[in-house]
Amino acid sequence: MQKHKFDKKKNSRYFLYALFEVIVIVLGVYLGFQIEDWGEEKKEKSIEKQYLSYLLIDLDRDVLLMEKSIINRYDKKLKGLKLAKSYALGKIKLKDKKKFISDIGYGAVFSSGIPSVYRGTYNELINSGSLRLIKDRNLRKEISAYYSYIEQTIKSQDKSFSSYLTVMNSLRPFDENNPSYISQSDQKILLKNIKNLDFIKTINLEITFANSVINNASIIKKNANDLKININKQINTI
Repeated sequence: MQKHKFDKKKNSRYFLYALFEVIVIVLGVYLGFQIEDWGEEKKEKSIEKQYLSYLLIDLDRDVLLMEKSIINRYDKKLKGLKLAKSYALGKIKLKDKKKFISDIGYGAVFSSGIPSVYRGTYNELINSGSLRLIKDRNLRKEISAYYSYIEQTIKSQDKSFSSYLTVMNSLRPFDENNPSYISQSDQKILLKNIKNLDFIKTINLEITFANSVINNASIIKKNANDLKININKQINTI
């Protein structure tokens, strides 16, 4: 009887010891997974922060591109186009033909519309499937919407180009190394053809296009600056 009790206690101790070992093993495995998950999460946060930092660089470039290519040149472009129209309608007389031709020639800047922005980081995020690493869902949507708007803008403006640049280059050859040069014969041809109705229509189309481009460039600049603010907020939480 005593031996039976002793065996029962012994078996109970073995059971508790085995149970303790199981608990230790399970706890060790659990902690191992937790540490692994923590390490993976830390790694993903580091990658997320890096991508967001690269996006900020691209957005800074986009803002500068919109300013230098479009926004800062708009007033002078519009002035040149209106000057060409005033001459075409006989509202002004020329004092300096070369300056006049140079001024109306500036009306051809950004005639190709919104330039392609810097989207290297975004393309990598999409192609590698890494966009998911940006944890804030609303920020992911905002990033995608930013590039989608630009893509749609560039596609839509293809139907709005005027032929102002083409017409100007057809009436006088342009040399980037000597932009102010124009021969006497080309001066006469240009000044004569400006007064044609077709050229006046081309000027009007270019003014309309320029107004559309400046509007889109301003929106892109604003969107880029707003996106930068939200990206910086997310970086500060990582």
